[in-house]
Amino acid sequence: EIDNALLNSEINLGIHSLKDLPTTLPSGIDIGAILKREDFRDVLITEKNFNLNDLKSNSIIGTSSIRREIQLKKIRPDLIIKSIRGNVDSRIRKLKEKKFDGIILAHAGLKRLGIQENYNILDPRIIFPALGQGAIALVINKKNKKINKVINKLNDLKTYLETECERIFLKALDGSCQTPVGGYAVMRKAGNEQKIFFSFIAFSKDGSVYVRDKVIFNVKNFRTECYKLGLSVKKKINK
Repeated sequence: EIDNALLNSEINLGIHSLKDLPTTLPSGIDIGAILKREDFRDVLITEKNFNLNDLKSNSIIGTSSIRREIQLKKIRPDLIIKSIRGNVDSRIRKLKEKKFDGIILAHAGLKRLGIQENYNILDPRIIFPALGQGAIALVINKKNKKINKVINKLNDLKTYLETECERIFLKALDGSCQTPVGGYAVMRKAGNEQKIFFSFIAFSKDGSVYVRDKVIFNVKNFRTECYKLGLSVKKKINK
């Protein structure tokens, strides 16, 4: 509906969580800017502020993400993973009603909503976040030049390049927000050059095969190299 409204010039701008945005957008629509990224990590919320290691065997953990479920099962196969739906408030309420022993949510969402709960931030090297997590995308109609010129000024270049790396990788995997893949790109100086450090984990659909790695790209050619990496990983997990 938002895409159609953009294309019909009923609105000037669509605002989305980047992690929920398809890697291929409808013709005539583009990302005009990506705002500065909030924390991309996941958090575990429990009544007693437990971390993953504190959870008792057979604890019931709520998540709607196949990515989180597969990673949790790999680390703690003794946990019971159950699907949980609804907005952040309703999920936390279900936790307090003892329907779950813990729930996993994006840290960025809690921070933006100003929610202070007992939570432990999960190490992204243990539970890899969704690609694009923590970033807000401003989506535009390409024909609306005047508006787009204003929107482009809101773009955070560092976030844009980091998340573009993540989305290119996801696109090469034929991925969507339901694909069991996680990762994060961080741009920083290495010597005299800017590099993109990309850590990721990608699973086959049943979770039996996975590839985990950390690679470093030059900013100049990261798009080509990242796409090649995605195609290579796709072959390995789809054998």
